[in-house]
Amino acid sequence: MKSFSDFFNCEEKEILDKTDEFHQVLTHLRYEGKVSSGKNVKASLKAVRELGKIIQRHRNLQEKIIFPFLETHIPRQESVIHFLRTDHRDIQKSLLELEMSLRRFLKNSHEGVQNGILQEMGVYFISFLRHHIGFENKGIHQAMRKELRKDEKLEVKRKINLWLAHHPESVGKI
Repeated sequence: MKSFSDFFNCEEKEILDKTDEFHQVLTHLRYEGKVSSGKNVKASLKAVRELGKIIQRHRNLQEKIIFPFLETHIPRQESVIHFLRTDHRDIQKSLLELEMSLRRFLKNSHEGVQNGILQEMGVYFISFLRHHIGFENKGIHQAMRKELRKDEKLEVKRKINLWLAHHPESVGKI
C-alpha cells in the first residue's frame, strides 16, 4: 500500500510531466513558423485534451472523496478547500478557453502564432496549474499526512482506493 506522499507525488508528477510536454509543444508552435503551424496546433490540441483528462480525474477524486472527508475530519481546512474548488473552476475555464482558441486557430488564420497569443495563453495555464499543484501539496496533502490519525488515514485510503477501482484510468492504489 502506497503512502499518501507516494500517491500524491505520483499524481503530481503525471500532471507536471504533461505540462512539460505541453510547454515543449507550445515552444514549437511559437518558433517553428507557419510551415509547421498546422502540425503544432494539432499537437497542442492533443496535449490540451490529454492534460484535460488527467486534470478532470484529479479534480473529481478531490471533490468527491478527499475534500468531503477533510471537511469532516479537519474542518479548519475548509477555507483552503474552498480556495482549491474555486481554482478548479478557473482551471477548467482556462483549459476550455485554450482549447477553443486552438480550434479557432486551426480553422482560421495564423495570427495567434505570429504574435504569440496561443503560447502566452498556454504558458499562463501551465503556470497557474503548477501553482495550484504546489498549493494542494502545501495545504491539503501536508494536512492529511500530519493531522489525520492512523484510523482516519486508513479510512480515506479505503475511500480513495474504492474510487480508483471504479476509474481504471487513474494512477493507481494507495
